Amino acid sequence: MTKVVVIGAGFGGLSAAIELAKNGIEVKLLDPKREAGGKVDLFEDEKKNKYDCGPTVVTLKEVFSELFEKSNEKLEDYVTFKKLGIVARHSWSDKEVLDLHSDADRNFEAISKFSSVSEARNFTEFSKLAAELHKS
Repeated sequence: MTKVVVIGAGFGGLSAAIELAKNGIEVKLLDPKREAGGKVDLFEDEKKNKYDCGPTVVTLKEVFSELFEKSNEKLEDYVTFKKLGIVARHSWSDKEVLDLHSDADRNFEAISKFSSVSEARNFTEFSKLAAELHKS
C-alpha cells in the first residue's frame, strides 16, 4: 500500500488527506498544533477571553460540500454558513475604509467611491475572470 505524509492540517492539508485516503492511500497527517484546522482556530488570552481567528471569508462553499460528500458526510451537519452583506472590511485609517460586499453592484459602488470608477471596472473584470477560471 502507498503511504503518504501530509504536513499541515489546515484546509489544504485536510483536503489533500481526504482525497488521498478516499483513493486507498494510507495517510499520516502531521501538524504542530494539537487540533486540526490551520487558520480556523480559537485563541484564548491570559484572561481567558476567546477570539475566533478565522477564516474571515469562506468562498467556494461547493468545494467544501464536495469534499464532505466524498467522505459520506454533509457539510451542513458540521458548519453553519451565514451570507453576509459586508464580507470584508479593509481599513488603513479612520478615513480610509473599503467594504467589500456579497453583491457585485455594491462592490462597484464602494470601489468607485474609495478609488475610482476605472478601478471598480477593473475589479468587476477580475471577478468575472475568476468566476470563469473556477468553472474550467
